[in-house]
Amino acid sequence: HKTIIGAALTTIVWIVSAYFTPTTKMETLVKFYRHIQPGGPGWTHIVQQAEAEGVDMPEVKSQLPLELLCMFVGCITVYGALFAVGFWIYERTGAAAVATIVTLLGGFFLFKAWDKLRTQE
Repeated sequence: HKTIIGAALTTIVWIVSAYFTPTTKMETLVKFYRHIQPGGPGWTHIVQQAEAEGVDMPEVKSQLPLELLCMFVGCITVYGALFAVGFWIYERTGAAAVATIVTLLGGFFLFKAWDKLRTQE
């Protein structure tokens, strides 16, 4: 019951603040886009508007599927590390070894994927 009320209040406050606060300046959005180079179709409007105003925008190849996979693997890796530490502390060696292996495999995958995710300079 409390969770539903909390979610409803959060949603109402978010919607009210989205409609009644000033929009982000185009200059800020362009600066963010050039620095982060986010992928996906959500930025198309901003890029087109900036280019129409004569701003040189970098062409960004969308890597959204790999980015989402890395986010998921990163979460699994962090939780694996947390559980591994706990299992080692409580001397649950089998579970600790499995959690440690999951953590190491996740870290290895993220290390290998990192070069593919680097932004263009």
